[in-house]
Amino acid sequence: MNYSIIAESLNNNQGIISSIGLIIVIPLAILSDKIISSWKSKKYKKELKETLLNELWINLNYVAQLEVSYRNQLKDIENFHIPHYPPRTHVLGKFFEFDILNSLDKLEKGKTIEIFEQLEDLKHEFISCKSYLMNFQSVDEVEYKKFCSTMLTYIDPLMRNMLDLWISLVKDIGAKSSVSQIQELSEIILEKIKEGKWIHSSYKASSFDKLEYRDIPKFDVILCWENDWENSNKEVLEIRNLVAIHESWKINN
Repeated sequence: MNYSIIAESLNNNQGIISSIGLIIVIPLAILSDKIISSWKSKKYKKELKETLLNELWINLNYVAQLEVSYRNQLKDIENFHIPHYPPRTHVLGKFFEFDILNSLDKLEKGKTIEIFEQLEDLKHEFISCKSYLMNFQSVDEVEYKKFCSTMLTYIDPLMRNMLDLWISLVKDIGAKSSVSQIQELSEIILEKIKEGKWIHSSYKASSFDKLEYRDIPKFDVILCWENDWENSNKEVLEIRNLVAIHESWKINN
């Protein structure tokens, strides 16, 4: 074999070979960049949903506790039962500041916007009610009920909205949550689904005893924050007893 002829041929066609190399390398580089960008995007969305999952969990606890404090105040009118934690919005607010919401799908985005606005409204009412309690020497039951009536109207729809979005996130990514309670709830929900059971969620179990819910298709399990419906003839999972931030919050005094 005449190696000098091969070497000369390669030398003469070096430009062509370089061009072929570029044709191969450039698309591979672009493809690699797209793969990396795609991986980063998926990782970013996952982290975003994990943040949303945790913030909703915290707010579910905080918002529900407002109503618990209200009930405790009515039962013990001689003392003051002041909620310690207002609705938490500063983290969710960042979603709007940095246009992070566009990383969520359409349903998640719409729900998050609605929830944030409801939390802001409730926080305003919470501040008013707390100020009312702190500025008086004693509590007048009639006045207290009247003063807190607006705050209470926000709680039920807000809790239902948060639970709808939160439970969907628990099913999707809850198994890998850093919060052990959320992991356990995810396992329970997925197990019910594997058993072929239909699940409906609400803030309180008694919601399904109202006329507006009578036409709901057959379902097997009620997934609610608070089970206030005796003899429901349904399997009821009371979420607050599974994911309460504090042990004492599992009991409705």
